Amino acid sequence: MVILLTLIFLLICILIVVAVLIQPHEEEGMGGIFGSSGPESFFGGKGNITMIKITAILCALYFIIAISIHKINSRKYGQAKKANADIKQQSSTNNTTSESGSPAPRK
Repeated sequence: MVILLTLIFLLICILIVVAVLIQPHEEEGMGGIFGSSGPESFFGGKGNITMIKITAILCALYFIIAISIHKINSRKYGQAKKANADIKQQSSTNNTTSESGSPAPRK
């Protein structure tokens, strides 16, 4: 499951890079900072709205899959950590008592 999610994650990363590189440059200068519209929107052009939507969807998928991979890995790590702690606790309780039944001296 994690391998499949990781492969999809890498594919989405590549698609985000491609989608950003395909988008046209908006060279409006300082006017773009203050919200002035360029000549494309003055004449009613919608610009490249579909590429913006595709990029937004890919970014949303990126974050969803990244969080999913993290949750799956942290759950597996938590279970492994708990199992290791249980094993250490059992081995320490076995080592504290000697054959005669009295507790062994601490190191």
